[in-house]
Amino acid sequence: MMDGYDGFGMEKVIAFDFDGTVSSFASGWKGSGNIPDPPVPGIRELFQKLRNAGMTIVIFSCRASKLEGYRAIVSWLTRWKLIEYVEGVVYTKPVARCYVDDRALQFRGDPQEMFWKIMNFRSWTEGGQDEEERDAR
Repeated sequence: MMDGYDGFGMEKVIAFDFDGTVSSFASGWKGSGNIPDPPVPGIRELFQKLRNAGMTIVIFSCRASKLEGYRAIVSWLTRWKLIEYVEGVVYTKPVARCYVDDRALQFRGDPQEMFWKIMNFRSWTEGGQDEEERDAR
């Protein structure tokens, strides 16, 4: 596993945020070096499917901006046997085909709609819904 990723071959790179997306983050923030929670249910299966489809998985997290946090993520991935699916762990957003993040909003070209989305945002860990769920109502 590499500690940086240059974005070459971005069409096959899927970038995952770590906290709340790969790690369940049920306990909240406990410091950059402390990750007490298990993986999000089903994340291993998703990683397997993506790798089998020829995708490259990169983890990005502000936690990794400190060496202690980077080491904690790598240790956590190793402990939960997810390390084999991950090409790199970085602290900046890498060049990628798409980004998987529990705190993201998709911009669809309408800045005014974006204001509403931002002001009403809640992550899934806070009981929020994604756009498809809201549109289905």
